[in-house]
Amino acid sequence: MPFKSPFGSLAGITPTTLQAITKTEELAETIEAYEWDNLPVPKEHTRSITQLSNQLQEFQPADDMELNFYPGLDARRIINNNLEVAWYLAACIYFHNRLLKTFNDDIPINMGKMLKCLFRAEEIKEWLEPDLMKRDAPVIFPAFLGACNSSDRDSWFALWSLMQEYEHLNITGKWMAVKAIWNEMDKEKKSWVGVVKVSDENPLRLSDFFGGSVFT
Repeated sequence: MPFKSPFGSLAGITPTTLQAITKTEELAETIEAYEWDNLPVPKEHTRSITQLSNQLQEFQPADDMELNFYPGLDARRIINNNLEVAWYLAACIYFHNRLLKTFNDDIPINMGKMLKCLFRAEEIKEWLEPDLMKRDAPVIFPAFLGACNSSDRDSWFALWSLMQEYEHLNITGKWMAVKAIWNEMDKEKKSWVGVVKVSDENPLRLSDFFGGSVFT
């Protein structure tokens, strides 16, 4: 799955987290195909879901990982720590969305922690490099999932507004997508997955969705 494009920056993601997101999408595509054909999902796939759930619990970031920056600490390491946690939480959210079909407040994931990590990374980046044009671009995927699952849209609106300062076409396009998804979620009372699926016959592939010309 081509996460580097159009998903934007992969800064802070670990190989295990990227693998978990990829595996989640692969399993979801396969299972949705069985469901569309009204066929029972093979037990091997349900076992794979359990295995992936166990893996997500096993490789979660350490509780004592340093996330707050103080003078004397390595700023880039703290940025990376925050992004690592944000990516991990995004992987957990995506797992719940696609494989357990749970969304928003029903997900036992700390959305606020992910939001704080993303804000904190941007704050430290600004301290490290005041010139916006010289900073690394923000990560998009965790911000997308957080915005599409949180009932606290104002806070995610603030994050996405901050990210617009980069004047990056990819970020601007994704923010347009988030606002369109919010609008459809409110009108249709659907989850974001239900909103972005092209049709019930075809499984959702985020690479297809994000790769569309509207959102590039």
